[in-house]
Amino acid sequence: MTPELQAIFERLEKVEKQNGKARGFWFLLLLASVLLIIACVSRPGSVVEAQRFVLRDSSGKVRVEVTMDYTNPVIRLLDENGKARTVISAGALMIHGEQGRQATLLDDTLQFESSNGAVAARLGSSSGSGHLLLFSHNPPQIVQSIALDSSGPVVELIDSKGFQADIGSSKLLTPKTGDSETTSAATIVLSANDRRIIWRSPR
Repeated sequence: MTPELQAIFERLEKVEKQNGKARGFWFLLLLASVLLIIACVSRPGSVVEAQRFVLRDSSGKVRVEVTMDYTNPVIRLLDENGKARTVISAGALMIHGEQGRQATLLDDTLQFESSNGAVAARLGSSSGSGHLLLFSHNPPQIVQSIALDSSGPVVELIDSKGFQADIGSSKLLTPKTGDSETTSAATIVLSANDRRIIWRSPR
């Protein structure tokens, strides 16, 4: 072998060794990058950002969705048919039943709706008092109200024509004099649809 050919082989062998070292270097660099990403994600205080997260079951169907609904964050739990059964939003919780009925918790009010969307009952509070309202479906109206406020507990029954029966403590207004009166819990007041008192006991 001539000196020139020997020098070429030595140069090729040197280049091959350098290439092997380079491949090993890039592999180690890639492996280190992957391990660094995993460590950052699993480290407490790390942040993972996205506009939408989904969780799928074994058949590939979306069962949990975390997303933004306009300006509100929303978590949806879906059944096997893709229908949202539980929806959690900022200040609201909605639960959908199998028969189309729905329960909604919004701020300090819990509302129950029938399958056609009509409100059936509402439980809530306002100005430090609690109340329970029951609604009829046809025609839509309040048929029973149970409230507890500063004047005391009272049960109100209202029919479709506006006639009303109050059982318990309530505030009564005398139209002629403008005087108001708060009755005791042992009081029954029957009123016409113009709020005129028909009968009360005790008087």
